[in-house]
Order: sequence, then C-alpha cells, then structure tokens
Amino acid sequence: MEPLNPMRKMKKEREQNIFDAPPYCQKEFPVIPLVDECLPVPLRLEVSDATRIMYFMENFNGISSQELEFDINTYLKEACQASDVFIIHIMRISQQGRVQMLTDRVLENEVIMPLSRKTIDSIIKWDGRNYVCSKELDPEVRKICRAVMGKKGDPMHVIPILCRCRRDKDSTLRFHGNPVALVCLLNCEKIDYYVLRATQELFRYCSTTLINTMEGEEEARLKKNCHLLLEGSKSLFRNIHNLDKLVKEIMLSARNLTDAERCSLYLLDPEHLHWVSRVFSPEPAAGLLEVRIAMDQAIAAHVAAVGRTLNIPNAYEHPLFHRGEDAATGVRTRNILCFPIRDERELLVGVGQLSNKKNGTFDVFDEQIVEAFSMNCGISFMHSLMFRKLEECVTRSRMAQEIMIYKIQVTMEDVAQVLCCKTVHRIPYFDMYEFLTRSIITPETVCYVLRMFDDLDYLRKFKIRDITLIKFFLTIKNVYRENPFTNWQHGFATGHFVYCMLKQLGLVDNRYISPLEGLALLIAGFCHDVDHLGCTNPFILTTKSALANFFSSELCMKARHSLNQTLTILNLEGCNILEGLNDRDYNICIELIKDLILSTDLSIHLKLLYKQKKICTEFYQNFNSAHRYYLCSLLMTAADLSDFGKDWANTKRISWYLLEEFFKFGDMEKLREREPITAMNREHAKVPDLLVEFLEEICLPVFSIFSTLFPELETLRFNLEDNIEIWKRLIDYFVEQELSGRMGLDVLLSDGLDAEVHKIREEIRKEKLEAAVPIEEEEEEVQKIHEEGSNFSM
Repeated sequence: MEPLNPMRKMKKEREQNIFDAPPYCQKEFPVIPLVDECLPVPLRLEVSDATRIMYFMENFNGISSQELEFDINTYLKEACQASDVFIIHIMRISQQGRVQMLTDRVLENEVIMPLSRKTIDSIIKWDGRNYVCSKELDPEVRKICRAVMGKKGDPMHVIPILCRCRRDKDSTLRFHGNPVALVCLLNCEKIDYYVLRATQELFRYCSTTLINTMEGEEEARLKKNCHLLLEGSKSLFRNIHNLDKLVKEIMLSARNLTDAERCSLYLLDPEHLHWVSRVFSPEPAAGLLEVRIAMDQAIAAHVAAVGRTLNIPNAYEHPLFHRGEDAATGVRTRNILCFPIRDERELLVGVGQLSNKKNGTFDVFDEQIVEAFSMNCGISFMHSLMFRKLEECVTRSRMAQEIMIYKIQVTMEDVAQVLCCKTVHRIPYFDMYEFLTRSIITPETVCYVLRMFDDLDYLRKFKIRDITLIKFFLTIKNVYRENPFTNWQHGFATGHFVYCMLKQLGLVDNRYISPLEGLALLIAGFCHDVDHLGCTNPFILTTKSALANFFSSELCMKARHSLNQTLTILNLEGCNILEGLNDRDYNICIELIKDLILSTDLSIHLKLLYKQKKICTEFYQNFNSAHRYYLCSLLMTAADLSDFGKDWANTKRISWYLLEEFFKFGDMEKLREREPITAMNREHAKVPDLLVEFLEEICLPVFSIFSTLFPELETLRFNLEDNIEIWKRLIDYFVEQELSGRMGLDVLLSDGLDAEVHKIREEIRKEKLEAAVPIEEEEEEVQKIHEEGSNFSM
C-alpha cells in the first residue's frame, strides 16, 4: 500500500476544487436588470466542466477565425457527442448568414446567404431560463443548412449565441445581448438541455475573442481592399491613354478587389442595339473576348435601367441570366455581382459584371468596394474616350498640316532661284520710309528680305544661313492668304518699315533696344499677319470654329493663330533661322517674337498706348526692360500702319484694300443671316467717314507719339495729317456720287476722284499761302520797328 502523503492528497483535492468559490463568496449571484420581460443567462456553469473550459480558454489563441472556430467545433463535437458542428455567423450590416467551416475542415466555398434581422427575431425565443431557437426554423436558416450539409441534417440542434458585450443600442431589441451566431450540431447523443447549456456556457467565454478576431479580419480585408482600390485607381489613370489597356485594367482590378474568377464590361452599341461584352478570363493569354447580347435579355440591361448594384448568388436561377455567354466562354457561371459604372456627372458609362467568386458568394463588402471603384472606372473611361478623340483630332490636324505643308512646300529649286538671282536689287531710296514697297514685284520680295538681313549684318551676327533664311521666308510668303489687305505684300511692307527704322534711327547702335530685340522685331514684322483669316475675333468665337475651340479666350485670336503658324514654320526642316543662337538667346527671341506679334492686336495696342506715350514724351530708359517692350510694341504698331503715312496715291490704294477686306467680311455675315455693323456693310458704309475715324483715332496717335521721340518721323505725321484733311473734304463728294447710284469703293477707284483730290490740294495750297502772307507782313513790320529802334539809339 502506498504511504499516506497529506500534501499530495491536499494538492489533489485542491486541483479538483480549484474553481469552487471560497466560503465568504458562496452565495447566489446577483440578478442583472433586464430589458422588458427578458431574464439574463445564468452565470453559474450547470453542465460544463469548469476546469476543461479553463484549459480550453488557455489554448484558445489562434491567429485566425478559422483556427478558433476549429477549436470550438472540436470541443462541442466531443462534449455533445455530435457527428458534425458548424457555426452560422450573423452579419448584421449585410443581413446575411456566413458559414466558413464544417467541424474540422474549411469549406471549399464559403456559404453566404440572406439572413435578415426579421428572421433572427422570429426564431430566437426565451423559454423562461434560456434563449433557444424555435423548432420550426425559418426557410432562410434551412436554406443555409442545406447548402452546408446537403440533405442530411436531421436531427439537428440550432442554438442561438448572444453576446452581451456587443449590446445593440436599439431600444426595441427583444434580446439581452446581440445575436452573433447560430450554432448547428448534428446527431447529438446528449440530451437537448445539455447540448443547449454546454454550447452557451462555452460561448459565454470565447465569443468575444472569436468576434474580435473576425472583426480584425474584416478590418484587414477592408485595408487590403482599400490598398487594392488605390492601386487599381493608379493603374487606371496610368493607362488612360490606351482604351484597350484601360478596359483590361478595369476588369483585372475589379476581379482582384472581389476575388472573382471572371469579369465582364458591357458597353452599349447604339448602332446595333446590343450590349457588347468584353470578358476577361482568368488566363492572361486568353485576353479579351467580345460577346454580343440583346438589350432586353441581359442582366446588364436591368442594372443599367435601375442604376443599382445587383448581387445574384445563383446565376441559373435568375430569369435575366443569359446562358449564351457561358456557351461562348465555356465557363459555368455560379454567382454574379453586376454594378453600374458612372462618370463624375452621374451619367451611365457602362456596366461591370463579376462572376464566380473564388470563395463563396459575393457579400455586401464586395458591393461596397465595387461601387467605390466604379466611380474611378467611369471617370477614367470617359477621360480615355476624350483622350482618344483628342488623339484623333491631333492626327487629323497633323494630316491637314502635312497637306498644307505639302501645298506650301518650298523646294530647293525655289531656294536656288532666289539665291542665284541675277537681278541687281538696287532700287533708289529703298531704305527710306517713303519707299512704296508694293512697287516691287512679288517674286522678288524674298530677294529684298535677304538684302535687308544682310544690310543689317544679321546674317553674320546671329549665324543665320542664307539658305535657311530664304526657305523660311518663302514658306511664310506661301502661307499668307490672298486677302485684299492682310496678305504677303502687307507683311513685306511692315517688315520693310521695321528695317528702315532699325537702319535710319540706329535703334540698336544707339542702344534704344538690344540686338536680339532688333532681330525679333524684324522677324515679327514680316510674320505678324501670316495666315490671317480675314475676319474679326468675335466672328471666330460665334461661329465656334476650330480656332475658337483651340484658344480659351476671345482676346488676340487672330494674332495668336499667326504666332502659332510662325512657330510651326520655324520648326519645319530647314526653316529654323534661329538655330545659330544659344539656348538662352533662343528662348528669349521666341518670347520677344510672341510679345511683338500679339502687340499688333488693337485690343493690346489700346491698352499699351498710355504707357507708350508716357515713356516717349517724358523719359525713356533703355536699361529698363519694360520700357524697351513698350517701345518695341509701338514700333510694331507703327510699322503695321506705315502705309497710311505715305503719299496720297499709296494711301488711297491701301484704303481700298482695307475696306474691301472689311466688306468681304460683312458679306460673310450676311450669308449667315446676320446684319453686319455699318463699317463692314458695303451698302451703308460711309467711306470717307470710316477712313477719317480710323486715321484720327488709330494711326495719328501712334505717329504723333513716335515723332516726339524720333523727330525724323515727323514727315510721316505730316503726310497723315494731309491725308486726313483730304478725306474730310471728300465727304461731300462721296455723298454726291452715292446719290447718283455709285458705291463707295467704286468712287474710290474712279478717275473723277483724282480730279477732285487735285482741286482739294489746290484749295489747301491757296489757304496755306493766304495764311502765310499775314505772317510775312507781320514779320516785316517787326523788323522795321527793330531797325528804327537801332537808329534812335545811335
């Protein structure tokens, strides 16, 4: 016999009674107040072994909910002597039931089915001592059980689990705690009460850990989905330039977000009234497959019509499911998640359809993530379509530009003809302001441009090759339109006047402007009206032409177009006359050309006129870049208007060109059934009045300011004043001619006008002589007084 060992006996007794309360605590547990008529679940363990539960909780430390559920199922299977155990987790937000394990094995596909709150309220009852499930289970619960177990499952115990630490704040809740799960035990050998109490006593201690773990997994899943959503959005916008890649990226990202096997993107084909489905299969090598489905047969059509996400657990049970897609792809569709895709304006762009979730069925979290993702899909898809249209427009523009370049293309033979021209281009007074540039025949104008650059020594200073210069200006000449006024002859006259000012006034030598500004001024003079459209800025805007869409503002549309054409020609092969400049000077020269061409627009000129007058009449600082800009802008405007400051014959001819261009534009307005303004209406325009207004308000202030800083230009101002006086005196003559039925432009070119002008000149000369005689007599009288005074002093 084993000797008595009191310590060992005491230890054994202590182990057996380790969970017994001490004597001073052996009393009834307090009753917790309840809501309505419900009573709390008793805290005393009635059927469970406390030591076994304690050891269970000691090892209840799995890192995943599946590991924890495996321990729970194993414990309950042994304690209740059941054949199988599984837990239906109640998902309150989505109102679904979820089963992920059957006893000790993980289900190949999670079972996720609807389990509404109303169903939970109907099956959970209070029997006076415990919460139990009614024997007549709701069809929703039976459907979940059949999905897990198949036909077997009787007899089966379904036990509700309530978590009091997750108490719902809803005051209408019938339960003391929040229903979190339904535990299902099959073929238990223990009695019903034992199974009920053993299950509830176990979950009293382990439910919180299990729920926290599952919520942590949901948070991790949400975090992963957010990361995938951001990565997917980034990849979408990275592939926005390629629509095919974008479609594939949309479907691949949606598939990864929801762990689906297949994804389809439905786009409406309005010509054939079909939904065109692009299917992305799991195998990347398979690529995209196109399937056409009638609009009234597709699930996508229903989703597009109602504008809401549709979750279908069983595709073949849904009446709108189109089985032809399965026949085309060779894959059987189990479940579907279909969602609309909208852009930022909430307009429907397409419909996305996910099929065959790899693990179970699509749940509410999948619905939320695809709804968030669909907005990015819609925005990127619409921007991709816009990008494609833009590319098409750019392609068409390039094709049109190539056609234009082909038509205006300058061959080396054309360059050689100018370079090897045998004509001696030595016209008297060519470098004088009064020289009439339109006396030079058009084919020889480029020869004179080369002479101007060579005379100013710009070919050497700026390393301009003569071949490049000739090709550039031949191209510029070809791009100028055949407008009555704003044509190459006008551009040549403007550039020639700039040349005269650079040479006669010594603008660079006297340091009024820098050499680079002189080069930019000369180039801008020749190119300032290149490809002029012969209409006004408002007309371009109201007609919604391509030019109006290209520029964001009405301001300087024509000047900006001429600038763009100049820069385009400058970038053509063999036309870059600025290639000899370093990078810094090149960029500065381009900016100067830009500012000078834009300054020829009247809206810019009128804004600058006050400051131009101030620097010319008060002080001019050549070290001040703003002053040099105002001066160069004034030089450009003066060159642009220089034809009106020459003799009468030239002014009359230039005036006819200007008015003819105005009236042609007025005729365009009439064709659009719009009444043009009086100045552009050939039937109502008063020619002398228009010219007097133009010369007095636009031209005269420019040359008056200029002559203040440069007295050498006073001759142009005097010519302009004489021309204005002549036009004023011709007003009555034009009125008489109009009464006889002759239009203003016809009178302008008539021989009778020259005779009338000759009479007017004689009248002006006589008036000047008469005004000069009293002045001479007054001077003689003053001289006589001085002589008498000197004799008296002697």
